[in-house]
Amino acid sequence: MTSKPTEQELADRVAKQLAWSSDKATVIHVWQGYLAGLYEWGQIDLDVYSRLSSALPKGADKEIAELFMGQPLSAEQEAQLAARLG
Repeated sequence: MTSKPTEQELADRVAKQLAWSSDKATVIHVWQGYLAGLYEWGQIDLDVYSRLSSALPKGADKEIAELFMGQPLSAEQEAQLAARLG
């Protein structure tokens, strides 16, 4: 087992990949999923997850919420998410 990634290591990797990638939307989606997996498996805590994901350009907020819920959002949940995101 390798050591847990630090917040700074992850932030640096995200920034580097966004800087050189020509497909930023895909990079954002990949990192959103990767961070969700790290959080779900206890490799990063909620505060680190929140800071790193909020630093990403906005992307698949609905899909990330559905990932954590394990099911599609209801119309009411979608409306609540939209209101929270502004």
